[in-house]
Order: sequence, then C-alpha cells, then structure tokens
Amino acid sequence: MDANQEMRQGQRGFANQINMMEITLRGTALLFDIQMEAARSIMHMQARSAAVLGAPDCSNLFQVEDDRAKRLFTTTTEQILNSTRQANETVAEMNRQVGRLVERQAAEITEEIQTGIEELGRHTQQGLEQVRQVVQQGASEMERQASQPSPIIQPSGAETTGQPKPGEKRPSPGARPG
Repeated sequence: MDANQEMRQGQRGFANQINMMEITLRGTALLFDIQMEAARSIMHMQARSAAVLGAPDCSNLFQVEDDRAKRLFTTTTEQILNSTRQANETVAEMNRQVGRLVERQAAEITEEIQTGIEELGRHTQQGLEQVRQVVQQGASEMERQASQPSPIIQPSGAETTGQPKPGEKRPSPGARPG
C-alpha cells in the first residue's frame, strides 16, 4: 500500500469521525429542543391549572408561536456546524494552495540545481580539456627536447655540444686539464 492510499484512507477515517460528531451534535441539539418543548408544555399546563384554581393566567408566557424559538438548539447547532465546515474547507483549500506553491518552488529549485550541475560538468570538462592540452604540450616538449642533443654545461657557464670550437684542441681522453 503506497503513501497516497494510506493518506486517503486516513482522510476518509477523519471524515467519518467528523460525520459522526455532526450526527451526535445534531441529535443532542434535537433532544435539547424536545426537552425544552416538553418543559414549556408542562409549564404552560401548570400555569393553566393554576389559573383554574384562581391564580392569574400567565400561561401565555410559556406559549411560543414562532417555530424558530422552538428549534433554538437545532438552529444554533446547524449554524455552528456550517461555520465549522466552511472553516475546514477554507483550511483545506489553503493547504492545497500551499502544497502547490511548495511543489512549484521545489521544481524550480530542482531545475536550478540541475542547471548548476550541468554548468559544473561543463566547467569540469573544460578544465580537464585544458589539463589534457597542457599535459600533451608538456609531453610534446619533452619529446622534442629528448630528440635534440643535450648541451653540456661547463663550470664557466659556456655551453658545449661535445665538439671543439674552432681553434681549440680536443683534449685527449687521458690528459689532465692544465
């Protein structure tokens, strides 16, 4: 099971819990309205009974003509649930927008990193090419120098190629310089 499926199942479970909570709140509000109506009816009946015994008739205080007043708890609960649902939808939309923004920024950062890596690769390739050229030039120079006779350096600083200069005698191999 991949992460998306687990997340969807978690969201469904959370939605089911919210639905159960809404049902519970609506049921409780309805019970409160029924209890309030029963209390009003009992108070109305007691006021009428007191009026029969000679007390002033105040039963009109407990009579509610407006249906909205009879459903006070139910109406209030519905309004709260609707407000909560709208707030949840707003938060969910905000989360989606933030998710899209983060996704877009991550894609841009990834693209920038890829561009940087490609540029680094080009610079590295150029550097290696330059190193190869320098090494090749050095090797060519060494081959060129190896193919030429090397000059012999005399202590006086004069270079010789092993051949006597015009007018000079070549020393004999066993003779000492004098």
